[in-house]
This record gives sequence, C-alpha cells and structure tokens, in this order.
Amino acid sequence: MGNLINEICTAVMLLAFGASWPFNIIKLWKARSTKNVSLPFYILIWSGYVVGMIGRCFKIADSVPADLGWAFWLAFCVYIIDIIMLTVALTVYFRNRMIEKKEQ
Repeated sequence: MGNLINEICTAVMLLAFGASWPFNIIKLWKARSTKNVSLPFYILIWSGYVVGMIGRCFKIADSVPADLGWAFWLAFCVYIIDIIMLTVALTVYFRNRMIEKKEQ
C-alpha cells in the first residue's frame, strides 16, 4: 500500500509540474526575450527529471514490468512528457537569445 501511495504522489507531483510548463513555454515564446529567465535553473530542473527517469529505468530493470502497476507507468510517462516540455522551453530560450543578439 505504501508503494502505491508513493507512486501516486510522484505521478501527481509530476503532473502538477508538467501542467505549468506549457504556460511557461507560451510566456517565453511571446516575450521573445531571455530577461528574467534563469538558464542554470532550467538545466538543473532538466537534470533532475533525467535522473528521476534513470531511477525509473533501474526500477524497471529490477522488476517484472507487468508487476509495477499503473501508478508507476503513469509517473514514467509523465517524466517523459515533462522532459520533452522542458526541452522545448530550453529551445525557446535559445531562440529568444538569438533574437536578442540580432536586435543588438
């Protein structure tokens, strides 16, 4: 029971973080600026997602995938989605940086 609650809490946390990235990406795109954006912060968050995903992969390797349960797989899929969205945000950051350089 404790493992199920842990997996559900992880999935909900990842969903909450993931729900914020589209808003951030839209704001970055419209701003066309890197002002008030912290690249080290983005890189640390991205690294955290990747390390979490690696941890999930080790858990899969130590178990029979069918025995992991739906909450584990939900969190696994949300990790992937979050990593993709943060990668998009980083791409928009570098796009905005190129726009700023062209305007100078």
